[in-house]
Amino acid sequence: FYQRSCGLPRQLGPPATPAMAPKVASKRKREQCEAEQVHWWTGKDLQGLNACFKKELALFLKASFVDHEHWYQRKFLYFQRNYAQVRGDLIDLCNNEIEEINDMANEHIEKVLSEGPSNWRELIEGREMLGPFLLCKPEEHKGFLRIPRPERAGTFGSKDPQKQLPDELSAKMERALFQWWHGNVRAWVVNAEQDCPAYHFSRMLWGGSADHVEVKVVGRPARAAVHFLLPDSEPLETLADMVDEHIIMKWQERSGRDEEYYGSWLLEVIDGHREKRIRQVICELKDKRCPMDADPQILREIQELEQTIFQHTGGMQMFDFRRLIDLKIQCKGITEQEGQRIKREMNQFLPVKRIASCNKELGEGPEEEYLQDPTCRVLPAPEDQKLLAQMSRWEEAQVSAKLSWIKLWDCELRVEVLARVPSDYRRPYSLVRVKPNSRINHLGEIWSDEDQRV
Repeated sequence: FYQRSCGLPRQLGPPATPAMAPKVASKRKREQCEAEQVHWWTGKDLQGLNACFKKELALFLKASFVDHEHWYQRKFLYFQRNYAQVRGDLIDLCNNEIEEINDMANEHIEKVLSEGPSNWRELIEGREMLGPFLLCKPEEHKGFLRIPRPERAGTFGSKDPQKQLPDELSAKMERALFQWWHGNVRAWVVNAEQDCPAYHFSRMLWGGSADHVEVKVVGRPARAAVHFLLPDSEPLETLADMVDEHIIMKWQERSGRDEEYYGSWLLEVIDGHREKRIRQVICELKDKRCPMDADPQILREIQELEQTIFQHTGGMQMFDFRRLIDLKIQCKGITEQEGQRIKREMNQFLPVKRIASCNKELGEGPEEEYLQDPTCRVLPAPEDQKLLAQMSRWEEAQVSAKLSWIKLWDCELRVEVLARVPSDYRRPYSLVRVKPNSRINHLGEIWSDEDQRV
């Protein structure tokens, strides 16, 4: 039926649904989008994700044993994924791992307090004395999950409030924290690092899309670390050009050295394990003494070669090393069989370094060789390093990379891969990227995603 209004027919029907307030509508739309969205953790079990969390934490803590100088320069570990976003009990599992590690420290501390005067417990428990030296639970920061680096055990008692403790208590607490770190924490890292293989780690976090590397470059003459994101198939020349633009050229402008020519760039991938073993072989050879009645001219040449090898700060001269073996055989300092054995052992650990450069005419010694695949994929990620379980207690050798320019003497930059990640990777700090479908110094440009400062 119709109802006439103002002389015009109007059809009647059910009353219209009242309009929702804008905030309510926006919330419902957001909830609907979240319900339809496929999250990064969809289809992955909590135990597997917890193993990835432990792997990331273990690789971070591992650096305190194998690269402690650079580790103590890092303030935070930013996890590749925000595990706090995962629905369920994952963040509780992560927090439990932290609590279990700290509980091991409490056992050492409790032993110190039980053996000392009664007021020691009041001094320790009355104020926040141990917090900076233990592991904190992960916290969210600008949408990312991070954990601060704990203070070094050896600094306990060097500043307030720990500085106010009695000297005896402070010394024993420092010793307890040292035992915890180098005993319990190291053992935890050994197990956690092996619980999640590198392939499983990458697949769980990124599926098959981790085809980029986040590269951190720090050292002289950079004022601060600069982070780059490149495809792993990108030539190392691109990385060198990016470093040149974002570090070297800016340093030249600051120091008024704009017109200075600094020659070819040189990137070295150094195998610390091989280098350490070669040095052990060299020390073994040095201990082999020649008889005093040997030819004085040969003895003099041996002495000069040993001084050259052991005082050479830029590396080792392997050609002179082989010459040294031949001379010691000649003057009967070692037998020919011993000399051949030392040469074979030396050859087993060569080359020590692999290099890449824009200058293809650099002298290539026995201890080094040009990289066959001079792309970013040859740079070692943390999970590519030797397992802590395979290293001796005080061994710090690992595969490292450094970038320098041949005629720039006050420049040595450490090149470190932080993670293998996809192309749309985001961080709470700026990443310098290569613009898609472009090449450095040709038709393309380098751009920095400053908009990522979320």
